Amino acid sequence: MRGHGDATLAILDASLMAAAVVGMLLLRFDGSVPASNWTAMRVFVPFVMVLAVVSNLAFGLYGQLWRHASFFEARKLALSGATITSTIVLIEVFPRHVPISVASSAPIVATLLMGAVRFQSRMFAFRRGLTEQGLRVVVIGAGDGGASLVSDMMRIRRAGLLPVAVLDEDETRHGKSFMGVRIWGGICDLPDVVRRTAAHLAVLAVTNASTETVRLAAEQ
Repeated sequence: MRGHGDATLAILDASLMAAAVVGMLLLRFDGSVPASNWTAMRVFVPFVMVLAVVSNLAFGLYGQLWRHASFFEARKLALSGATITSTIVLIEVFPRHVPISVASSAPIVATLLMGAVRFQSRMFAFRRGLTEQGLRVVVIGAGDGGASLVSDMMRIRRAGLLPVAVLDEDETRHGKSFMGVRIWGGICDLPDVVRRTAAHLAVLAVTNASTETVRLAAEQ
């Protein structure tokens, strides 16, 4: 996002921070907030709104194409949230009528909301991918190569490839999943997995695969 998009996102970030503070304050006092605490909010809320935007800017959270966001961007968002929280708690710039529970928890809630806004396109894209038609693919390999391939197939929907299962020789990974795709078992399970998932294609995505692994995959 650039230009007007960044400005809109910054305003939204500030608004989410303000909403989080007010929400946690209401929760802290079960909806009956004393007048002194509302007065303190006049100073505290603008401060944390500005702090949120400045911290996000410092961590490069503007000028991003969020539909291609990954763990790298999520990590920066988490670091920004931690910075906001520690800044508020450590330098104690907030008035004494702002409860420490509100001052420390509101940035965490706001960070989660900011993440939801930024990653919503990825989440919706994933849901759309589950219902799309195309070649159903079994990916052999749950390492970096397999993860990258599954991610690309989900992201580039026009390619018409839909990952339906992952196989890996590491038994500790069996039964687990990543990006919503289950790791069904090992390479020897390929025929059964193909029948159960109605797969059309199997792709070997093992980096530096041994001759034995390639042969076994080809046989299955």
